[in-house]
Amino acid sequence: MISSKVNTRAVQRHIINAMNRTLTQVAKEQKKIIVEKYGLKSKYINNKRIIKIRANSKRLEIKTLATNKYITPFMQKANIRKSISGYGIRKNRKNGGAFYISHKKRPVSGYTLGQGKIASKGSSKKRTYFYVKKITNLDIALKTEIKQIHKKAQSQLKKELDK
Repeated sequence: MISSKVNTRAVQRHIINAMNRTLTQVAKEQKKIIVEKYGLKSKYINNKRIIKIRANSKRLEIKTLATNKYITPFMQKANIRKSISGYGIRKNRKNGGAFYISHKKRPVSGYTLGQGKIASKGSSKKRTYFYVKKITNLDIALKTEIKQIHKKAQSQLKKELDK
């Protein structure tokens, strides 16, 4: 009878490394899918917005999470962003952001609208304004692609474990 000893730590370490390599490759694929689908500038899909939770010896699971951030029109590349007629561009002096604003509510296909009140110069009255808010949320956008990403992750993990 032949007996062999298996180093369980080495096997576990091999599995953890394979899972983490899979996570890295799948997270890149997720970013690529979202950038292509919504025409986003890649600088907006970064590690602060898509979070990778890696496997370790205490937790043998991997996850990608997305923060609940809006995908706004100014995150899109200029050639993909629709021209939004009836809305002007307003720059935010504090953080350098920009948004579309109007004093009349005009529907814009593909985007949701927000509403606020702003004080007029020299008057205590507040006027209503409307702004183009978002296409969708980042976490919702990733959930719509979950089946495709899950299949890729399974095949990638199988390849990594076969190494």
